[in-house]
Amino acid sequence: IDGASVRHTTDRCQSWNMINASQTSYDCSSLTLSSSSNNPTIKYIINGQLHSLSGGEDGEEGTDYLFSSELVFKKVFPDNRDTSRLFLTDTAGILYFKDGEHLIPVEKINGTITSMQSDPTETNRYWLSVGDSLLSLTIDGTSTDFDFLETPGQGAISDFALIGNQSMGTIWISKGSAVYQSLDNGQTWVSKSAGLNGDTKTLEVNPLNENQLFVATTSGIYRSDNAGDSWRSILGGIQACKIRCSPNSNGIVAIGIGQDDSTPLSLGYSEDGGDSWRSISAKELQY
Repeated sequence: IDGASVRHTTDRCQSWNMINASQTSYDCSSLTLSSSSNNPTIKYIINGQLHSLSGGEDGEEGTDYLFSSELVFKKVFPDNRDTSRLFLTDTAGILYFKDGEHLIPVEKINGTITSMQSDPTETNRYWLSVGDSLLSLTIDGTSTDFDFLETPGQGAISDFALIGNQSMGTIWISKGSAVYQSLDNGQTWVSKSAGLNGDTKTLEVNPLNENQLFVATTSGIYRSDNAGDSWRSILGGIQACKIRCSPNSNGIVAIGIGQDDSTPLSLGYSEDGGDSWRSISAKELQY
């Protein structure tokens, strides 16, 4: 998201194309996309309304579809397994589950959802971080069930990650100045924070190497290559609001640089796991 624009890159951040030029007079506040396609469907919120954008290859503008609703939405979260499913929050704090054209109110959430992910093994199970709590949500038709998990440490959860490959039931959370790991779906936790400095802001596990993790703190970017047993600084003095590893190419890492993920000031891009970086300023995103 760049102001009111949605832009994409297909050449590893060398160039960027606007794919929703018809929406330039509005404020784009939240975006998500499917991770299983080279030309994914993008869901984003403009002026409180949900849009779905498909196509837009090679710099062409995509086909924009508006999901009409009297509700005013704030944020959109994907279901990584099923692109027809997603979650939305509105200005009243109510969480909605959208399955195709059906919009189902789930529950009013007391607090801000900082992150939401699909369970890697159970089809109808989802995880949310709200304040200092980790919530497990199961949806069966129109019925829903919440399970609150206690987490260690002080302060709110800044981010979390689920592991669904070799290590079933593994959850990572970043909270306060620490990172914690659970190997039993949140029943017990162990601190994995040796070498970290500053308050944590976001967390990412390399999808191609679950022993490699990245954490952004108020002191910079840190990487662990041994499942959190130790951390080392790879980019000091950078305020990163988001870290993402490529699911297809090991070593490719991108960061959003800024105070929060709605207004990143620039992007950082690495092809060697964070040992060296290329900065992409907001000015470079203009075409």
